[in-house]
Amino acid sequence: MPVDVSVPASGDEVQRHRCTAHFRLLDRAAAAAAAKKGDVELVRAVLAGWDGVEDHKGAPLPFSDKNLDRLANITHFANAVIFAYSRWASGLPGKTSKQPPGTGGTAPEAASR
Repeated sequence: MPVDVSVPASGDEVQRHRCTAHFRLLDRAAAAAAAKKGDVELVRAVLAGWDGVEDHKGAPLPFSDKNLDRLANITHFANAVIFAYSRWASGLPGKTSKQPPGTGGTAPEAASR
């Protein structure tokens, strides 16, 4: 699922960074329990991996517990991940969805109808 992270820059400018998140689907109870602990815990619970995340020098940042903890504590990143997760868990299509817009799903296309 694409994640767009908006980071305030100088003045009124905003830098946008896009990456792809790989989510775990939590049941309602698990999602509520993680959310009660705060945004950092919710990000840790739902994010299973990523592609396209770079460090401040532009080098690829591999997914690891250490890197997840660092990024989950950055408000802009956490907010963007939580927003994308809510869309994904609700079945709203993202750019990686193979279903046409309006079908409400992000799963691969049905084999045949």
